[in-house]
Amino acid sequence: MNGLTKRLMTVACVLGICFCANQAFAGDTTELVDAGSLEVDPVLTLDNLHDGKPCMASELGVVYGVLDGLNIGGSVSYSSAIGLAGIDDLAFGINAITTPVDTDHFDMDFTANFDLSIYDGYSITPELEFNFDLDPDLETWGVYARVGLPIHGAFDETKVKEGEDPGDDAAKADVDLTLTLGTYLTFAEIHQILLEGGFTYSNLAEKTGDRELVEPFVSVGYNVQITDTFELTTEVAFNLPKGDDEFSAAIAIGGIFGIPGASAAEESGSDESNANEEI
Repeated sequence: MNGLTKRLMTVACVLGICFCANQAFAGDTTELVDAGSLEVDPVLTLDNLHDGKPCMASELGVVYGVLDGLNIGGSVSYSSAIGLAGIDDLAFGINAITTPVDTDHFDMDFTANFDLSIYDGYSITPELEFNFDLDPDLETWGVYARVGLPIHGAFDETKVKEGEDPGDDAAKADVDLTLTLGTYLTFAEIHQILLEGGFTYSNLAEKTGDRELVEPFVSVGYNVQITDTFELTTEVAFNLPKGDDEFSAAIAIGGIFGIPGASAAEESGSDESNANEEI
């Protein structure tokens, strides 16, 4: 299966961009939620826009703050076939995100993803994201890079005979390398523009196919903080055709809904009370 949104996940992530995909996407940096808080991230993507036969992908992600510096999450995603002709994939994922390095100007996030596709099998992806921020809390400008190693399994049906044990030779696994580079600009406090580019270098061990560079892309995103607990995310992505590949594009719209935990709500109430006392 070939799809633009297959490799960019919600929170994370993300992970490269394909064409006509099994997961929706929206460009953003990885930001952990506070302990006890919940985040809900729906995304809807319209893909394969170049030939009049679009396909659609949707994803719903949920992230929970277990501790300060540790989040766990899950997602479910659906994608249609080209021309909206039936189901192309249904996938589920779980992930854990931690920030071993967290300073005002430099962060390093580590994500571990497990994804199970009904049609494409499984993948396990360790991923690192590096952020440099000119000012704390993404207030002005910064750059970031994500590097992932998706490990995926495959089953060689040519080695399977009916009624016989296929043996270990029929089951194979390989690993890809995904790289995403991005930059963001925040202005008027609530508006943010993001530029991203990246690619996937597939089958490094050449166990499930030839080693090759696939799915290079560039994208531009615009996010705006509508309320204290809701951020609107949008993105337009373009592939960089190579060889006989055709140009294609995808557009995505999503949201980040924050549900503060009890401690965050109490802190907010305390801040408001102190502000009223000062007045």
